[in-house]
Amino acid sequence: MAWSQSDQADIKALISHQQGAMNRGDFPAIKADYIQNILIIDEFPPFYWQGPNALETWYSDTSKDEAAAAITGSVLKLGAFRRLDIDGDRAYAVVPATWVSKRGGKPQHERAMWTVALQKTGQGWRIAGWTWAGNEEPKAD
Repeated sequence: MAWSQSDQADIKALISHQQGAMNRGDFPAIKADYIQNILIIDEFPPFYWQGPNALETWYSDTSKDEAAAAITGSVLKLGAFRRLDIDGDRAYAVVPATWVSKRGGKPQHERAMWTVALQKTGQGWRIAGWTWAGNEEPKAD
């Protein structure tokens, strides 16, 4: 299966949609962007979530982790794509990201690379998994 420029645009739009849904805390919109059986690797315990309920469990664990650390006002900001490779119905994207929030009321940010694996389905491109590669511990602003 060949890919087209519209595949590139569709993938970028999907990742942008995911960013907006995360920033709104809109779980149904977040979930709509995924295939069913996924893998997530993130920086807080248990560090990876895999399988048909991985997204729901990760989302719940994120809320618990942020509450325990007194983190509020989280916002995901994305930079320009560093890499976007498409091979038939599979794709690989690397996007610089910054997670901006407050810890105990004090602004902080964390820079990372968000690496996303995608699969083209009958409903279009969907996220099959991702990893958050934090470059450093969150820093106070």
